[in-house]
Amino acid sequence: MKKKHTIFLDTSTIIGGGIDFLERTSKVANLFITDIVLQELDGLKNAEGDTGYKAREIYRQFAPVTTKELYELPNRTELKRDDTLFEMTLPSGLVFYTIHRNKYKTRDINDSKIIEV
Repeated sequence: MKKKHTIFLDTSTIIGGGIDFLERTSKVANLFITDIVLQELDGLKNAEGDTGYKAREIYRQFAPVTTKELYELPNRTELKRDDTLFEMTLPSGLVFYTIHRNKYKTRDINDSKIIEV
């Protein structure tokens, strides 16, 4: 079996591509979403216009999710001590991973926090 790539998704990629993009991409790569991206998506749910609509739609489709805590990455690499990893499975079969970090070295810029993970 061919080894899957790893892709860390940012907010604009998720908003721009939607669930269809995530489902297509998950066939060739393990998808990771950090807690920072989830916070940004949550904040966008109240935005007006297309961006707010897309953020709300993403959350609607994430709602019926099965969650499983993992203690190592899909490639069997051990997690950093302050990280928590969850495998999320939607009814459609889409699987993605969320990483939550308790304390970031970077304090201000969300993009820097995402890169840190």
